[in-house]
Amino acid sequence: MSKKSNKEQRGDETPPQTNFGPNDTDTVRIAQLDCSPSLNDLYQALESAKSELGKKFELSWNVGGSKSDFILSVACPPDQGIPPDWSLSMPDGTIAWSYLGDDVALIQLHVRNLSGSNDNKVPAFPDFSFNNISSSDANDPFPFGELGTVATVEVIDWEPFNAPIARDFNALRQYHEMLQQPETGIMSQWWIMYFLEQEYYRYKACSFPVTLAVFDLTMRTPRGLSPLSVSHIKQIGQRVTNAKRKIDLFGHFGSTLYALMLPHTELSAGTMVANRIKSLITNHQEEFGWDNSQINVRMGIASIPTSAQDLNGLIMQAVEDLKATAAVS
Repeated sequence: MSKKSNKEQRGDETPPQTNFGPNDTDTVRIAQLDCSPSLNDLYQALESAKSELGKKFELSWNVGGSKSDFILSVACPPDQGIPPDWSLSMPDGTIAWSYLGDDVALIQLHVRNLSGSNDNKVPAFPDFSFNNISSSDANDPFPFGELGTVATVEVIDWEPFNAPIARDFNALRQYHEMLQQPETGIMSQWWIMYFLEQEYYRYKACSFPVTLAVFDLTMRTPRGLSPLSVSHIKQIGQRVTNAKRKIDLFGHFGSTLYALMLPHTELSAGTMVANRIKSLITNHQEEFGWDNSQINVRMGIASIPTSAQDLNGLIMQAVEDLKATAAVS
């Protein structure tokens, strides 16, 4: 990223010099924020930027009750304010700090729920922008509002500090692929059972419901019903994956059986979802390039706590419902 002046970036005139802090200290507290502890990520970002900026940044918070007091400080040498390549602006409730160096990109903080400081003063937060703040005035250390202003902040974006996070997500995707059958691309039976057990424990601890739909998917042939081919399973698995929620799991559950696990879902809502999945398979087979009557679909469904109170009962009820459906058809 090439360096640009703030004037070039904003296309406006350089604001007049503003008194920023006293001469007798090299640390100026610039904000106090009520925030999430996840802003530890921002701390790491600023720590990484420290060597590039040539400036000292301090971040700390004290947890009290359900909230945290978050203090962001910048230390500048006496008589030398924020470097000219830093800008701070607040259009429409957004504070954006930008260091336009070669290796350090944008860090933005989104401010929500502005409120007064502890002495009930309402801070003055007009739209503003400034650069190269220097000089000193002990009576006006914070030119755009009261010190100790309380706000809620959320990190929107920063680069290149998100590179480690991207690597973590890549590792997570690789781990998720390990849970899938390599041939079919959908989750193996044993992983479905493992996560189903976790949902049962979650029900025991928090009373969160879980619904299990079991599908019997077979191919109609002149010789009768046969298991689906690998290509058929892949196509159906992709269609189901695109239709379900991220927290729902679809995978193998036997030779011709497939399970759809719906966490935090009551039986009535789960039945609607399962019927929609069934319809995607049975009513749109031409989109797969199949004859519309080629795939035979039967479905059974059960839930905790409506159908059963334990894991074995849940599976047995879903299978029994499947058998009852098969008998009717």
